[in-house]
Amino acid sequence: MTTDLGFEGAEAQEVAAILQRESLTLDLIKDLSDSELDQSLRPLFNNKHFKHIKSAIRFYKNENPTTIVLKNSGLQNNGECVRVFHELQERGIDEHNFLNMSDEDLTAKMSSSNLPAGNRHRVLRARKSFINKDAKKDTKQEEKSNLIGSLRRQHIIPVSNVKKMEMLGKGASGIVFRGSWDGSIVAVKELQDVSRRNVKELVVEAEMMSRLRHPNVCRFFGITNDTSCLVVEYCSNGTLLSFLKKHPFQSKRDLKMALKIAAGLNYLHDSNTVHCDLKSLNVLLDDSLEPKISDFGLSKIKTVNSNSINSSNNRAVGTYRWFSPEMLQGKSNDKKSDMWSFGMILYELVTRSMPYADFNESEMVIKISNYLVPDFPADTPAILVETAKGCWKIPETRWTITQVVSSLQRAVGDDVTDRYKDNVKENLKDTAAEYFSNSDKM
Repeated sequence: MTTDLGFEGAEAQEVAAILQRESLTLDLIKDLSDSELDQSLRPLFNNKHFKHIKSAIRFYKNENPTTIVLKNSGLQNNGECVRVFHELQERGIDEHNFLNMSDEDLTAKMSSSNLPAGNRHRVLRARKSFINKDAKKDTKQEEKSNLIGSLRRQHIIPVSNVKKMEMLGKGASGIVFRGSWDGSIVAVKELQDVSRRNVKELVVEAEMMSRLRHPNVCRFFGITNDTSCLVVEYCSNGTLLSFLKKHPFQSKRDLKMALKIAAGLNYLHDSNTVHCDLKSLNVLLDDSLEPKISDFGLSKIKTVNSNSINSSNNRAVGTYRWFSPEMLQGKSNDKKSDMWSFGMILYELVTRSMPYADFNESEMVIKISNYLVPDFPADTPAILVETAKGCWKIPETRWTITQVVSSLQRAVGDDVTDRYKDNVKENLKDTAAEYFSNSDKM
């Protein structure tokens, strides 16, 4: 035990004999307060040994920059760390000034001690490493603050206010949990790897979603102040992909579902937003099977006055099955590519099967590149086949989302369409009221 207290040679034997006689262990001593140490140990030891023991107890009980640096300095053992710590304390170097002293001042202070030159160099190296890491941490925090600075205040959520419950799914960059926030059940998308690149992409996704509000777009509530999680609307019926696997095609219900997905996409395109990864896995269903377009990690805002695209990511990522031929050629994603992907969602709604399910990746790429699209069953409603094929034309003649909505409205019926338009209007009124209410609080 005396070696852990930093004593050596004859001093170690002397202190060990006293501790053994008094039945004192390191664990017992560490639990004593300063006043209890004075009462219990001062009468047993000379002043030099008592001060050394007090330094040792401070080393073990307190986590501060000095103790962290010493523990990571490559010193031989805890006893070595305690000896250095004691020498620093004796020369007035504590946690408040240890990091702020210049290398020259610290070297001079340590040179006046009995510390070997090797140990002095280890401490200086470890301190420099700690200061550099701390500076990087501050820079990272500043970067995060700058990144989320463009979001409105009500979209920044203290991470302590978000509770994660069971896991709902796992992707390449994050895990989605069912969670709670502000008394509501929400979905929490948490980054697995909080790298600079991933944080930047999450913040771009947050900025994207914060601009959007539509009944068929997954609602965004905020990003945590540590930039590790997005908090969004929870949809209890999961993804459209999982729903299609469990439920057979019902013409009336599924036509309405297709129209509502198209309405959400129409809103995005009217907002100059390109989704870039539209597929059944990125459409969620709430309690009443209302579809919500989600996952804007690859989405882009097309600027009104130019053809440039602003995005967190310009890579050809996503899933090939839903890719348009021009996406496979590495061209910029645009609204026309979203339309191709929507046609594949129509195919999934009718067939309950993923596009090109019977082909491997190489075969799939060849077929898509040559506009060889999947066939619908013979009994598919003609208007659905016509709409999907309109989405699969060459880019110059490919249907727009306006044409698709018009076609699906005819298929569903005017009564449903009119009621749906009224719901959208009411929702947008609520959004405007909320916006101005929050603006008053800013």
